[in-house]
Parts: sequence; C-alpha cells; structure tokens
Amino acid sequence: MILSTLMCFLATAAAEPSAIHVNQVGYATQGPKLAVVLVAADSASLLDEAGTVVWRGPLGVPRFWDAAGDTARLFDFSAFRTPGIWRILAGGEASFPVRIAERPWDEVLKGMVKGFWYNRASYAIQGSEAGAWTRTAGHPDTAVRVHTSAVGPVRTKASRIRSPGGWYDAGDYGKYLPSAAISTWSLLHLYRSASSFFDTLAVGVPAHAEVASDLLDEALWSLRWMLTMQDPDDGGVYHKLTTLNFPGDAVLPAADRSDRYVVQKSTAATLELAATAAKASRILKGRLPGLSDSCLAAARSAWAWARLHPRVLHIEDSLKENYLPVVNSGPYDDTDVSDEFDWAAAELLLATGNDTFATAVALPQRVAVGDYANWLGWADTRSLGLLSLSLEGAESPKATNLACAADSMLVATARDLRSGRTTNPYHLPKAGFWWSANTAYANNGFLCWNAWRITGDTAFRSAAVDMLDYLLGRNATGYSFVTGFGSRTPLHPHHRISNGDGVTAPVPGLVVAGPNPGREDDCDGYPSLLPAKSYLDDACSYATNEPAINQSAALILLAGELSQEAAAPASGIAAAASPVAGALLFSLRGTQLSVRGLAPERLEAFSVDGRLVAAASRINALALPGRGLFLVRALEPGSGRVRLARVAVP
Repeated sequence: MILSTLMCFLATAAAEPSAIHVNQVGYATQGPKLAVVLVAADSASLLDEAGTVVWRGPLGVPRFWDAAGDTARLFDFSAFRTPGIWRILAGGEASFPVRIAERPWDEVLKGMVKGFWYNRASYAIQGSEAGAWTRTAGHPDTAVRVHTSAVGPVRTKASRIRSPGGWYDAGDYGKYLPSAAISTWSLLHLYRSASSFFDTLAVGVPAHAEVASDLLDEALWSLRWMLTMQDPDDGGVYHKLTTLNFPGDAVLPAADRSDRYVVQKSTAATLELAATAAKASRILKGRLPGLSDSCLAAARSAWAWARLHPRVLHIEDSLKENYLPVVNSGPYDDTDVSDEFDWAAAELLLATGNDTFATAVALPQRVAVGDYANWLGWADTRSLGLLSLSLEGAESPKATNLACAADSMLVATARDLRSGRTTNPYHLPKAGFWWSANTAYANNGFLCWNAWRITGDTAFRSAAVDMLDYLLGRNATGYSFVTGFGSRTPLHPHHRISNGDGVTAPVPGLVVAGPNPGREDDCDGYPSLLPAKSYLDDACSYATNEPAINQSAALILLAGELSQEAAAPASGIAAAASPVAGALLFSLRGTQLSVRGLAPERLEAFSVDGRLVAAASRINALALPGRGLFLVRALEPGSGRVRLARVAVP
C-alpha cells in the first residue's frame, strides 16, 4: 500500500468514503489523536508509505450511536508522535492519509482567512494570488436605494447612499449586519489574542500597506463597510443591504445588476455595530488612531440610538406585510436584543473605562458567578462580551471583577459542553444537528479552548481538538467540511461564485453548514435521513451545503487559537493565551501560591465575585482559601505598578 507523500489539499474529484474517519488535515505531534473505526476489529495499525506497520494499538469498546446508526470504536494513537503521512489499517479497511506535524492546521487556517478575501464584495479577485478563481468586481454599492422601511427625515426614498465593501454573506450576495458583526468580531478577537502570530502569518493575498497582518486587514475590509451602514444623522444602523430577490444560482457578482437596498434600522444591528466598533477601537488605537477614533465615535452614537429605540426588532414577515417593495432575502430575525445590549455594554466598558455602560443594562447582575454563558451565534451574542471581558478585563480597573465572573461563566458552560465525550462513540462534546450546526461545533470548541486558557485543565483543550477533528473529517459523513482541504471535501457547495465561475473545484477555504435533518431545501438525493448523516454535497442543498461567513469565522477562531499555540515553541513567539498565565509569574502547590521574580509590597487574591479572600504584605507567598478561580494582584515595591494573574486551583 503506497501513500502519497503530499496531502491533496485541492481535490477535484470526490474520494470514496472510508470506514475509518480521521481528521483529514492533520494531527499535532504532541496532541491527542483519535480516529473512528466502523469495522469489526480489536486493533488497528499505522502504516508508512511502503505499507510497513510502524505502530499498533487496541480499539476501544464498540458503542452504538443512534444519531448516525453506527457502531463505532475509537482508535487512540496519541502516543505515536512521529511527523509524516501515514494510513490507519483496521479490519481490512484503510483510512485516508493521516498527517502528523508540529503545525498541522496552519494551511487550513490560511485557506479559510483567504476564503474571506475570495468572498469580498465591490472587489475584483485578480492576480497570481487568485489562482484559478479570478473574477471581475461586482456590486459597487455606490448608489444604494433606501427601502421604505428605512426612510427617515433626511434619507428618503429618493436618496442614494454609498455602502461599498464588506463580504458576501453566504451563497447569495447580500450583506447582513448580524452575520458580518460576529464574523468581524471573531477575526478581531483572534488578532487581539495572538497579534504577534498573526502579524507574521501570510495567507497569500495581495500586499496591503495599512497593517502588517493579513487577518487584521481582512477584518478591516468588513469593518469599514459596517461603518457605512450607520445613518450619520441619528446613529441607527441598517439591518441589511440586499436586492429584493436572490439572483440565479450561477449568476456571478458582476452580472447581478439588480437594484440594492438598505433595509430597516434595527436595535440588534445598531448594537452589533456598537460592540464590534468598540472592540476595533481598542485594537486599532496604536495602529490606525484615526480609524480607532472613528470606531469609538460610531460605537457611542449607535449605543445612544439603541437606548432611545430599545425594541426596534427586525421581523422579515412583518416587513413584508407593512412595506413595499417586498424584500425576499436572508431574514436574520432577532426577537431578543438583551444579549446585544450586554455585548455592546461589555465592549464599550472595555473601550472607555466608563462603568455607566455596564450599569445601564445591569451587566454586573447578568454576569453572575456560576451561571452558564450562551452558546455562541449571531442571534446569541452575550458570550462575545464575556470572551472580551475574560481576555481583556484584567487590564481595566472597572472590569476586573466582571472578568473574573466572565471566566466562571465560560468555564461552567465549557464544562457542560464537554460532558458526554467519554460515552459518545465519536468522542464528541455536547452538540446537535440543525441549520448551520457546524457553527455550533466550532464555537463550542472555541469556548472549550478558552476554558483551558482560564483553568489549565487539559480536558478542555482535548474537547476543543475533538471539535476541530469533527469538522475536518472525523464525523459520520466522512467529509472535511472546508472546501479544498482534506481528502473528501464538498465539491458542489450552494455558492453562486463557485457555481458560475467555470472552475471545476469550488472556491477553497469555505466552511459549509453540515448535517441538518430538517432538510429545508427539499432536495432529492440525501444519502441518509439520520441526523448525523443528513448532508448532501449538491448545489441544491442550501440547508446543509451552503457556506457562510459566520461558519468560517467560527472555525477560524478555533483553528487560529490552536495554531498559534502550536507555533509558539517553534517560532519563539510567546503564546498569547496559555494556561494560568498573566503578567505576574507564579507557581502553585496545592493552595499555596508563590510569586516568582518579584518581592511584592502587597499580594491580594479576589474571588470571582470580587471579594478579597486573601492578602499578605512584604512576602512572596499567599495561601488561597481553596478550589476555584481567583484574580491575584501584586503591588510592585517602589513603583506602585500592579501585576495581575488569574489562578485556577483545581
């Protein structure tokens, strides 16, 4: 059995399914490595290019998963750490190539970031960077109409506004604030978490002068469009910019010349801009100070509008009943905006240090110790604020206690998410199958990674890797859900550019929606009605095979954090988020904390609800009261400077 020495990252023909499901992109040398085996066997082997057995291990006990109709056994080959490309052999069945590397996910991460570049609106995809997927620019959006649902005292039906840029949302050419906001925030948050890594990660796009990072430059492309969606006369933000109807399934951007409209200002969209712009203002402060100032001004203006209009909800059916012309594009309905208020309040608190943003919506009461966070999604955004508080809150005196409570909520949520891994036949943390379920798998993996960052509990990190493995092939369909990356990937996504560009392979780096037993597209040909296998690789299937920017952004968050962590030892770049780390260096034995490299004037420990629970003066040791999460603060002698660290006592 001869193996290819290279991974085929741009497949143009569908590979036959395998009875052994693996992460088709790769496994980290030092990380967990699991495969799912669907054949009856007691053991499995790893083979080299020549077909020689290089490692053998037992299979786990067989378990039946009703969601997939499979009896599966786990093959744990984590102890095999030799870089290379191998195959797994069990019961006479061979897997797709298995790649083991120090940095296995860099290429798929780069590809997904570049996927946003391929999906830019008002932009020509040209030059050597485009590869086979060149296209002319479409949708300049320099004369956008104002829909009757969006008219105001200044902007009327006769008005035409400029709103170029941004990304096409999914398979269609609409630009929607809810999905753009969470996607832009995700790229910004990832950059904030690991700026040194992303300043040097080149994804293969044309050169740009403003910022060093390709990731940050891509986020700015969307951010600048989002700012154009704000009415300068009152601060409100339009919910979406679309045509009245979807174009044909193979119409390219330049050929879609239908009138485009901005539709209804909404409280949700306005708060989403406030939150995203406030986060951007912090990141850009030392890089693009003028844009930083503009972002903060836009965020404040949007917050003020939302406070005056707290219940302007975008409900598509209501718009169709009350306004003409009728708009038939993506609805992105949102009937609960309390989460957007919390998200925006958290971001503005961090941007300004003004706690009136938090108290205005009772954020301290909402961020309660021991509560669960929401699962992440464009309609459930409260956790975005918690993640920002967790990552940045210790740097702001007004947000320190909220940061501790945010940590507690995120860990509680991740602990619930990771439950069930040991009994699930595919070793999956808690999730399910519905519209865009792949987004939930990626976002839940990111929550688990953050719980590892906060606590140092490696079980959380392993759960995050499980989610990544699922999305890259270790699932019941046997597909890697990222176009062009893996041995068996989607070839026919519901994506107009891929359908109409004349290129056999789809645009690479797009994340499709994944199994969905709802099958709302009513397409023929689904290979299975079982929930975990209700996936159809056909352009007809917008319910399971449509890419979307929020799906890509979620997986970029997860793969990005795991990649920057894997890169840190080899590159010399300090890992931006490591377990139990902070500006204060310490060691922990039981509940006894010892400070390293400093003789502090005073040491203080605070519980997650902000209570002082331990203190000591002129000594470098502190006895913590027991298990839990603590914020430890050390006062440097002489300078009066404060050093901080989060400490988890297991």
